[in-house]
Amino acid sequence: MRLSKKRCMEGTITRYVGLIVLLLILLEVTLMAGSVKAAEGSLGGEVARFVEEAQGLFGGEQPPEALRFGRLRLFCYEDLEEVAAAGATLTIIHPMRFGRGDPFRMERAQFEERRQELRGFTRRAHEAGITVLGYISQNPSTSRDADPTGWVMSEVWEDEAQWSRYADFYGPRPAEAPAKWVQMEQDGTYACETWIPPGATHRRSYALSGCPHSQGFRQYMAGIMKILVAAGIDGIYLDYSEIEHPFAESSQECFRDFLAARYSAEELKERFNINDLKQALPAADESEPLWAESALFRSASEAEFHRFLRDVAREQDPDFIMAGNFWGAPGFQASALSGRDVQLAGMVDSFLYSEMVMGTENPEIGQVNLPGTRQGVRISAGPAIRELSASSRNGAATSYTYYPQTPNPIPTEEGMFNVHRLAMADALLNHTAFRRIEEGQVDAVKRASKTVYDLLRSVEPQIMGAQMAANVAVVASFQPCYYKRYSYHLEVSRALADAGIAHEMLAPRSLSGEKLAQYRAVVLPNTAVLSDEAYRTLLAYVKSGGTAVVFGEVGTLDLRGDPRPATEGGEAAGFVEVAIDPEKLAADGENISLDAETTRHAAWARGQWPASLEPTMAAVVSAVETAVGDELTARRHRPDSVEISVMGRPESDDLIVNVVSYGVDIDGSVTPSKDIRISVHAPKGKRVGRVMWHPLDGAAETLPTKQTGERTEFTIPTLDIYGIAIVEVKS
Repeated sequence: MRLSKKRCMEGTITRYVGLIVLLLILLEVTLMAGSVKAAEGSLGGEVARFVEEAQGLFGGEQPPEALRFGRLRLFCYEDLEEVAAAGATLTIIHPMRFGRGDPFRMERAQFEERRQELRGFTRRAHEAGITVLGYISQNPSTSRDADPTGWVMSEVWEDEAQWSRYADFYGPRPAEAPAKWVQMEQDGTYACETWIPPGATHRRSYALSGCPHSQGFRQYMAGIMKILVAAGIDGIYLDYSEIEHPFAESSQECFRDFLAARYSAEELKERFNINDLKQALPAADESEPLWAESALFRSASEAEFHRFLRDVAREQDPDFIMAGNFWGAPGFQASALSGRDVQLAGMVDSFLYSEMVMGTENPEIGQVNLPGTRQGVRISAGPAIRELSASSRNGAATSYTYYPQTPNPIPTEEGMFNVHRLAMADALLNHTAFRRIEEGQVDAVKRASKTVYDLLRSVEPQIMGAQMAANVAVVASFQPCYYKRYSYHLEVSRALADAGIAHEMLAPRSLSGEKLAQYRAVVLPNTAVLSDEAYRTLLAYVKSGGTAVVFGEVGTLDLRGDPRPATEGGEAAGFVEVAIDPEKLAADGENISLDAETTRHAAWARGQWPASLEPTMAAVVSAVETAVGDELTARRHRPDSVEISVMGRPESDDLIVNVVSYGVDIDGSVTPSKDIRISVHAPKGKRVGRVMWHPLDGAAETLPTKQTGERTEFTIPTLDIYGIAIVEVKS
């Protein structure tokens, strides 16, 4: 049938219009696909790859010998005689004032002299068994608030001759000026840190926030790494390890490449309503669709930056130590949402470091996380410190829960002596070391530190390299918080500690089959997000006889926050479900913030539960007791003023029981704990032999033991603060 000329024309136009629409769609897809392909070779693509690699399951690798438990003893003085006299093994020094312009402020001859001084210093330190780290800040100093022209490097960059003096370390002058090397606020202003040192009232220090997405800044920091290696320094402690302000041009470009590497064009449009990737920006608050991706991007970018710096240094020194400050006050979940996911850092850093101190504005704030007993309440930062240890995959970690200074938070210098010893014991109990011991502090801090280190030195052969060895674990995951789910691992840890049950925490990346086989019971407290591999491993664990005590959501979401399809085996008998108030579950998920963490502190640091949570905590303890019975590795039966942990070494069956009494008041007065009854369980086919007790104060002694069923009991007559029981286990 012939069509009219008009109808032919209409059909032709329709076909052309359809063809044009199709071409436009294909062009959009091609452009987005091109962005994805470009992202593959970009820094944003590298950050995305790091996220994928970090999701794999890992075992419990040992840190370098200098950082192993029992050996890691910090004393941050530049006088090596002082460090050695304290019995310490690691110090952190200022090798040069890089943030203030060194070495460019020096003549080359002066620089070479300083380099040789550092090599001599490190050589003498090694002869005394001391490891030396250099303090480096990611935030360079500026003479003017929020103005990069006040940074010495701006002047250096302008002068080719100045830059070329150190081109053998820094390479050719970067194309972009230092004004592009720093983080930017969303409004286009430069991010700047204003810091008032503890105890100071007038002295202020301005520091710009270095941007790890800037190629110029990366080149600059790589030059510092090369200088440190050339000076013989063993590693670095990188302060201000954070990307709070991801709005510089380099950060925006990196973020877009990060998205393109993680999602297809169709997924970007469907999930985030992104039609043009060039318009995508990091989210400024949690109300924006890209909030979770932005928070993950910031943390992963910082961890990738650590890896970059570490790898630069290890090209010349394969044993170079990388460590950085990922903050953590007052709770790590809120910190993760602000770009400081310490569990991602744990995949890179040789040891983790965190400031759990709440603040120094006044004694009330400065004492919030301070361990001790006040108004009859046992206060312990233990759950948060265990969380940090888990993030290091049971490797090396350091922290501090207060600033050792007077009059805030401790009223008197003599009061500081016992308070400081308890803070150090609180860290050691949970497989970490206390960090804040440095020059300028009152003499009581030095004396207190030495008494603790004398104890560690006396038992070093029996405890060096020890790792947590309880057969009960709590999964401590930050992944749910990206998707508005709060994990209650801090609260569960406190509940178990109150019940006297020795336990440890596990990061989700430690959920390998080999690791899970060590536990009779694993608690997953609203661990909504799990990788496919971790979820399969968990199912295999319960099918093989393990017990998973769960509440809230467990593995309902994958690593991108997508619902996981129902998986066969999810209702296996090994899952023991505990009830929790659904309204509290929802409310806590909607409020993961620093302010909320401060409020929650009363529960996990003091055991003061909100009424809606108390039944859940009691049920978790009961479920663990039922699952493990008399085979708990270690348990404290009395008194409530005491907490314990249990560790072991790969080369020995012996158990190391750390015992801490929290009866220390803010003035340093001590109320000893009496008749501390502890029981342990030897592995099948083994038996307990001698129990050797090593107190912080007093001589070592053998404790009598009593066999009760399958458990061996011993009693410590009295304890002021801290001691270590070495439990001999025989065939």
